[in-house]
Amino acid sequence: MQEGKNKIYISTVVIFWISVAFVFLVTITLFNLGPFDEKYLLFINIQIQAVYAILGIALIVLASKGKFTKISKAFFTLTGASLVGACLIYILSNFVLAKLLEERPEITGGEIFIVTFLVGMIGSIVLLAKKKVITQK
Repeated sequence: MQEGKNKIYISTVVIFWISVAFVFLVTITLFNLGPFDEKYLLFINIQIQAVYAILGIALIVLASKGKFTKISKAFFTLTGASLVGACLIYILSNFVLAKLLEERPEITGGEIFIVTFLVGMIGSIVLLAKKKVITQK
């Protein structure tokens, strides 16, 4: 039983760090590159949002299945939910609202993604550093 708990713990931590690294790499890359053709940028963003959704769903599922403390489970779930939320906000703002309004809205809700991701990330890192993640019996 201990071995299964360790696998879920290690998997959750690995997915968490991959998520953090991916978000920072995408942010740095998109801000440092020059102007794109809109079709090219749309193609890249669809792939990025798909990876966000996959990482977020994996983090939520692993956090719910693991034997974590309530607070660490909440922070891992918040981090995963912000990744899934970023994907949903992107789809809603670029496809649904663009069709309804016939133009792209100015505010897309990306600020909410950034704040919730940072809160979840910082909380998870603090708990990982203090080693207060796994429930003690």
